Amino acid sequence: MVKVALCCVQYRPETRPVMSIVVKMLEGALEVPEPLNPFSYLFPGVSELGDSLSRIAWNASDWSSSEVVTGSTVVKGTPLMRRYEITMASE
Repeated sequence: MVKVALCCVQYRPETRPVMSIVVKMLEGALEVPEPLNPFSYLFPGVSELGDSLSRIAWNASDWSSSEVVTGSTVVKGTPLMRRYEITMASE
């Protein structure tokens, strides 16, 4: 269900599925594709032009090297994390 939601929140409307397709994905009649990165416009240097740029992998393994947290302070993080002082919760 989360993958379907990510498909529906794409920044560019033409990359969002139509509602009839969304319903079929939720019912299990269609396979849910890997969603594009819906937030690529937030990252500096990432253009919205071209399909290859919007197919940025969006999973934890891609971010592991940039999410180093000590206590509640971000030691190293993505530009967006540093800009908004976002910290990772400790386990």
